[in-house]
Amino acid sequence: MAVLAMLLPLVAKSQYSHRDIEVEGVAYRIFYYDNGYTYHENGSEIPSYFALESFHDICVVANNYSGRIVIPETVTFQLRNDYKDGGYETITQSVNKIDIDAFKNCKDLTSITFPKSLTSFGYMNYDTWEEAQTCLFSGCDNLSEIIIDEDNAIYDSRDNCVAIIKTEGNELLSGCKNTIIPNSITSIASFAFYGCSGLTSVTIPSSVTCIGGFAFYGCGLTDVYCLGNAPEAYWAFEYVQDAILHVNGSAVSSYTGEPWSLFKEIVQIPGTEPEQSLGKCAAPTVSVVNGEIVFACEMDGVQYHYEIKSRDQGKGDGNNIKLKGTYRVKVYASKDGYEDSDVTTKEIKLPAGGDVNGDGVINAADIVSITNLIMHNN
Repeated sequence: MAVLAMLLPLVAKSQYSHRDIEVEGVAYRIFYYDNGYTYHENGSEIPSYFALESFHDICVVANNYSGRIVIPETVTFQLRNDYKDGGYETITQSVNKIDIDAFKNCKDLTSITFPKSLTSFGYMNYDTWEEAQTCLFSGCDNLSEIIIDEDNAIYDSRDNCVAIIKTEGNELLSGCKNTIIPNSITSIASFAFYGCSGLTSVTIPSSVTCIGGFAFYGCGLTDVYCLGNAPEAYWAFEYVQDAILHVNGSAVSSYTGEPWSLFKEIVQIPGTEPEQSLGKCAAPTVSVVNGEIVFACEMDGVQYHYEIKSRDQGKGDGNNIKLKGTYRVKVYASKDGYEDSDVTTKEIKLPAGGDVNGDGVINAADIVSITNLIMHNN
């Protein structure tokens, strides 16, 4: 009973805490629970001799990075544990989280390498990690290399693009002024280039169909090159009234309304003007020569496209059906660089009352034969 009485004043004082450390030039914020204990004695709190800090999470944070930075796959640190010899416990933890402001305005950062353990970007909200999307490299004016470990299952930096890409979905998440958007990208995330004031020109490949909101806000754009049809891009650009939008000549008509109307002007990219038609193909003629249907055209090198129907086609009831052996042929001609010709329509009656194959019977086999004759002369 005496032991119990002595323990009752011992009260747990668990609280959420963090500590910043730096290992080989990389800064980390360690989040942990401080499970220290205090005595309550005469209304006052007196710390005990025993304290225990339990690991909760870790992420890479800002550190005015410069030059070449390599984020390791793991980092080793110590937490207080009075139950261990020496009063500390050594912990090795995987590095998989990056604070969204970790590299902001690191003007002298030239190269950064991310590990295969990287899984998300965001921030710690008290005791909960929240993923967030923003431009990770805003203000990194000299960043020329972004490398993501080729074994990373979530992100990649393909084609030396100087950007972070979410592999599943081919979405560009974050870039900088030196980013070259790969042709395999299908979407650009919201805030991807937010605040990249050094970004003056960007080329958006034809594979991109969607650009997220605020993707190019805060940039110093003077020229934007779009190589395909207009992607969905509402709220993607701002302050581009002095910028020129360069587009593929065949897609000019798709760039209407905002945000495209915000640009100073829209011009065609040289060499992408729509092909001009050389004219219209002459309409072909249809004739029967030696029992064969023959197409002819006053232009050389055309292709014929035809449809054939028999006036004997139909359905009904009864017997002793008399066949007419008459066929309706429709045909038009085409040629590269020219518009398709008008359609020529002609009804023809083949020899022997339509007995094309000469078996003495007019039936479906004759339609096959006439089709073959047309194909033979096509």
